[in-house]
Amino acid sequence: MYVNEAYLRFSNIPRNNVVGKRIESVNLDIFASADVLQLLKKYHGEGVEYHTIELEKNHIRMVYTITIAKVQFTSHSSAIALIAQDVTTKLRMESEGQFLASIVTSSEDAIIGVALDTTIISWNNGAEQIFGYTPDEIIGDWISVLYPSGSYDVQSSLITRVLSGEMINQYETQEICKNGSLIDVSLTLSQILDRDQGVIGISFIVRNITDRKLIENALKRSKEKLNILSSITRHDILNQLQALDAFCDLLKLKNQSDSQALEYLSYIGICSENISEHILFSRDYQELGDNVPVWQHIGTMVKMAAVDNLPGDIHLMINSEDYEIFADPMLMLVFYNLFENTKRHGKKVTTISLSFSPDKGTGTLIYEDDGVGVPLSLKSEIFEKGVGDNSGLGLFLVREILGITGLTIQETGTEGRGARFEINMPSGAWRKRSI
Repeated sequence: MYVNEAYLRFSNIPRNNVVGKRIESVNLDIFASADVLQLLKKYHGEGVEYHTIELEKNHIRMVYTITIAKVQFTSHSSAIALIAQDVTTKLRMESEGQFLASIVTSSEDAIIGVALDTTIISWNNGAEQIFGYTPDEIIGDWISVLYPSGSYDVQSSLITRVLSGEMINQYETQEICKNGSLIDVSLTLSQILDRDQGVIGISFIVRNITDRKLIENALKRSKEKLNILSSITRHDILNQLQALDAFCDLLKLKNQSDSQALEYLSYIGICSENISEHILFSRDYQELGDNVPVWQHIGTMVKMAAVDNLPGDIHLMINSEDYEIFADPMLMLVFYNLFENTKRHGKKVTTISLSFSPDKGTGTLIYEDDGVGVPLSLKSEIFEKGVGDNSGLGLFLVREILGITGLTIQETGTEGRGARFEINMPSGAWRKRSI
C-alpha cells in the first residue's frame, strides 16, 4: 500500500514498482527476506512486535530491527506496518565500546580520567591496585592528591602542556599512594575529546616502574664499583708499563754494541706500546652506554673533532649543518676516529666532506675523502678489531658507539677514488635542527 521516501532512497526502487504489488513478488531487499516474511506469517494482528534480523548485503553483515504493528484505518479497513532500522553501526560501536572498556578495566596500568578542573572522573582497577584508593574514595577529588610534596608546580605544568595540544609520553616522576609511600611512575598524558573534537578532559596512563628503578639503581651501583676496580687496575698496569719502558731504555744504553739485544728490546717496546693501547681502549669502551643518548648537532660535533686533529692541508666541507643525531655522548669520538682513519690510510687526502641525505623517514650521513680508498677485500672487515695496516680499535669503536642508538655504518667507496662511509639512521634517530 505504501513505502516512505527513506526506503525508496535505500532500495533505489521506483514507487510504482512497489505500491500495489504483493510483498513476496517484489525484490524489496530487507522486507522480502525469508526472515521478515516468516515474521509476517506468524503475526496475529495484535499489538506491536519487535525483532532483530541479520542479512548479508554486498558480502557485509548487516543488522536491522524490525517493528511489526497493525494500523487500523476504519472499523473495516486495516494494514500491517513494517518498520526497519539499520542498527549495524550502533551495535558495532557498542561492541567496540565494550571491548575498549574491558581493556581499561583489566589493564595493570592506572588509567585515570581527569576533568578540565583537574578533578578525577574515572578510576580503573589498575589505579586502585597501584595507589590503594577505591573509585568511591577518589572520584571527585583533585588529581593533585597523588602529587608528592614539592612536585605540584612541575606536575601541574604537564597538564597545562597537554591542554595546549602537546602529548606527554612516558614522563618519569614519583607519586604518593594512599598509605603515604612514594612510588616511581611513568606518566603518559593526552587530551580527552568529545564527538566535536572539543577538549573535555585529560587521560592519565600511569605505569608503576618502582621495581624497574630498583633494578636499574642496583645495576648502576654494581657498574660503578666495577668501573672503580677497572680504573685502578688500568692505572697500575700503565705504571708497570712505564717502569718496563724505562728499564728497556737503560738496557739499550748499556747494550749499544749488541745489535741482537737492541732488536729484542725494540720488540719488547712494541709489545709494551700495544698493551698500553689496549688498556686505553678499554677505558673508552667502558664508558660506552654509561650516559643517556642525547640530540647532537652534526656540524658542531664534526668541527670539535677536527680541532687539533686535521692538518691544515686537508680541506673540510660540511653540508649537514641543519641536522642532529640522537646518539651516545661519545659521538664526537666517531668523527675523531674517522679523521684518524683518513690521515693514517688515505695517504694523499686533500678533502674530506660530510653530507646528509634524508629518505622516507630514515637518514644517511655520508663521510667521504679523496684518498686511496679501501680495498674491496677489507670493506666488511675494517670494523673488526685488529684488521688492516697499523691496525687499531678506531673503527671498531665507531661501530659500537653508533650501535647504541641503532645506527649502522658501512664503507661503500671505490678503491683508488677515496673512502666513503655511510652512517645509516632509522626513523627517529635524526631530526632537522629547530631554528
